[in-house]
Amino acid sequence: MNRILKVSSLCLVFELCFAVFVSAAKPPITAVAFAPDGKSVVAVSQSGLQQFKWPGLQSQRKIQTKSSNLHCVTFAPDGKFVAVGGGDPSESGSVELFLWPSGKPLRQLSTHDDSVRSIVWIDESKLFSASIDRTIKLWELVSSESNT
Repeated sequence: MNRILKVSSLCLVFELCFAVFVSAAKPPITAVAFAPDGKSVVAVSQSGLQQFKWPGLQSQRKIQTKSSNLHCVTFAPDGKFVAVGGGDPSESGSVELFLWPSGKPLRQLSTHDDSVRSIVWIDESKLFSASIDRTIKLWELVSSESNT
């Protein structure tokens, strides 16, 4: 079913399609991202990072993370890395990096004082993380240092 959305003088046409139920998702999913190859979707939750086949959303694998309570997930622009963010509220927050598509853990970036809620890649080697601790950190992956 097609819908038209008018925003100011811009008219957008989009198609609604609801919904696919992922029964294996316990606890609830907090964020999703499409893999750059378009063949899978990754989802994060309090239990970690999970990969689903696209289309159909059949579970493919669960990727072990050090952090619990994950809130965000995003792929690097070149598709070589996936980053997840989360942490325990009022305790610590971190960003974990994995090689993609292998899912091999690469690095954990842990300097936030509270849970990480957003991650944005600038390019293949730099990303921002934002936390409930009211900080935004710029990470340069070559050196593994952050600039607040």
